Amino acid sequence: MFFWFFASYVLAFQPDNKMIDYTISWQQANSHLFEITIETPSLGQETIDFALPNWRPGRYLIQNYARNVQEFSVSNDKGQLLDWEKIDKSTWRIQTGKASIVKIYYKYYANILDAGSSLLDDKEAYFNGTNLFMYQVNRRLEKCRLKILTPENWLIATALKKESQNVFLANSYDELADSPVIASPSLKTQEFTYANTTYHIVFQGKLDYDINTIADNLRKIVEQQVKLFGGTAPFEHYWFLYHIGNNTTWHGVEHSYSTSITMPANAFALERSRQNFYSISSHELFHAWNVKRIMPSVFLNPDYSREAYTRLLWFFEGVTSYYGELSLRRAEIIDEKVYLAGIEKNISDLQNAPGRLITSVEDASFNDWLQPDDRENTRISFYNKGEVLGLLLDLEIRRRTDNAKSLDDVIRYLYQNYAMENQGVPENGILLAVETVSGTDFKKFFSQFISGCDELLYDQVLAIAGLSLQVETDKSRPEAYLGIKLSPDERAIILNVTPNSPAMIGGLSKGDVLLAINDNQVNLANLSETLMGYAPNAKVTLTVFRARQLRNFEVTLTNLGNTYYQLKSLANKSEVQQRVFTSWLSSLK
Repeated sequence: MFFWFFASYVLAFQPDNKMIDYTISWQQANSHLFEITIETPSLGQETIDFALPNWRPGRYLIQNYARNVQEFSVSNDKGQLLDWEKIDKSTWRIQTGKASIVKIYYKYYANILDAGSSLLDDKEAYFNGTNLFMYQVNRRLEKCRLKILTPENWLIATALKKESQNVFLANSYDELADSPVIASPSLKTQEFTYANTTYHIVFQGKLDYDINTIADNLRKIVEQQVKLFGGTAPFEHYWFLYHIGNNTTWHGVEHSYSTSITMPANAFALERSRQNFYSISSHELFHAWNVKRIMPSVFLNPDYSREAYTRLLWFFEGVTSYYGELSLRRAEIIDEKVYLAGIEKNISDLQNAPGRLITSVEDASFNDWLQPDDRENTRISFYNKGEVLGLLLDLEIRRRTDNAKSLDDVIRYLYQNYAMENQGVPENGILLAVETVSGTDFKKFFSQFISGCDELLYDQVLAIAGLSLQVETDKSRPEAYLGIKLSPDERAIILNVTPNSPAMIGGLSKGDVLLAINDNQVNLANLSETLMGYAPNAKVTLTVFRARQLRNFEVTLTNLGNTYYQLKSLANKSEVQQRVFTSWLSSLK
């Protein structure tokens, strides 16, 4: 086990001219303030710029981590203060005064627990380097050393290489920033080995489930993913870092040698939530290949100061989701019925998203840095549509090649021709890889469904595996359709009005407070029951408050309010259909 006990507040170590030295410590955990020191040789420079990232890989949003920096100061090796100025929102320029060593000190407020943030309290210290470690501009490729000063008897879990006791090494700032750390007195750990790689499992928080069972199932997932990429993982160690908390939601972030995942306290209480655990673990593990090694060109040497635009997130996130779930089926963590039910849900989510007819999945990828005010009606999830496209691409490649090739071969092609050559994937690289592997022209497919917003041809593609998509009705839900989303409280604020819905055509607006339908009081709790009393084409009067005025709107309800999508497996599959179906979902040998 790579976990160690540390003495409290050990004296800082001396830097050398080969390393940029980082120290992280804290005095009072309930202040949520980490204390960070960075020592670096000046190398004769008159000024040195240090900056904090404005975003982190895996979250395509400017988050401005510099907002949490406090009490910044700089001194030389004799403790004399040096001059500095802040030249933009996240960059500090230091006047070295001909000092040979520059020592930066600051505090960082950390009080958010999700997989991509940082937290300090009396139970643990958890941090992501992108949040709180400044980098020396133009020296990101220099080796780094990190000392973590913890209370006595605390354990540390991180993918960083151990140098001695509580000191860890990184080959560059990017590796340091890409290696989250948990320090706590109560970590629960397990490990297993597959194909000469050791996989470490770490839980922070109360684990009410057998960790050996978890390890056994994670090993099955690892086996399927490693086999997909040729049988050997591109790392000697990999760390699954988990947080369990009472007010914690599911969230995962990928890293080159680890993943950090948060989950609720009841994560293992039910079969469905246990499936969520393996699903998110599988997704993040697959990212160790797809986005951390196979990556868009713009991610190869990311500029942390500005957005990194790519139209390929549908592939690097959505297709990762596709393989995350497919790995569970191939590993026999879930059965065929559960896997197909997951596809049904993804298709239903996509088909119920009005943005699918407005925003292409490429545009959704490129514009993820933006948060439009009308996002519920204009945006789509590149995770969701990308996962559906992964399925359709896989089956379409199988159809065109008589099952001789599949998306598995595309993934391997990208790994061998880009990742193993230390090259980023160009913006047209996915199309070129699919065409190279399949030997056929996929330009029309990409133009219609990836660059464009055409409705996906489900039945045409699903048929190769003996599947069909059918629209069914749920008799427990109202057939009459209104097209609004209500807040969960008694006030019944209309949170969204779906484009071209009866509510939109009838004049309802986001922000209206719904009072009644035909003079009967309505809120989220009884809306479905109320609509059950009406047939499609019925005219109803909706009473709302708008800008403190009482208003009435006449709305004509439509049908299809209770439809859903069901994936049917044909009972009498042809020999070809059965062969495709079996090879698609079977374990890799």
